[in-house]
Amino acid sequence: MSSDQMPTDPLPTDEQRVALCEMLSFALVEIRHLAWSGEANRAGELADVFHELPRQMHGWDEFSWDQLRESIDSYQDRYKDQFSIYNFRSLLDRVSLDSARVDNGNGHSS
Repeated sequence: MSSDQMPTDPLPTDEQRVALCEMLSFALVEIRHLAWSGEANRAGELADVFHELPRQMHGWDEFSWDQLRESIDSYQDRYKDQFSIYNFRSLLDRVSLDSARVDNGNGHSS
């Protein structure tokens, strides 16, 4: 492993994968909203944050919580002054060992 690569973490648990899938679903909703609003570049950037997640969380590629967090942080920091349906940083914080569902930020689980 080169010095610029993140270490690989253990794969997410089944419960964490469910929560991560829900985050991906929320990202797709936001991408659709951005596309309909004429913000194709921003939609593409959000897609870049999540597009490898299904492969990574199932072990088909290296998985790193830190890398996922850095990608989400970078996206959210870049667009911090613009409307977002979801706060992906907050959603990632809610993924835990005993959490099978992610609160969508509106006080309701999906």
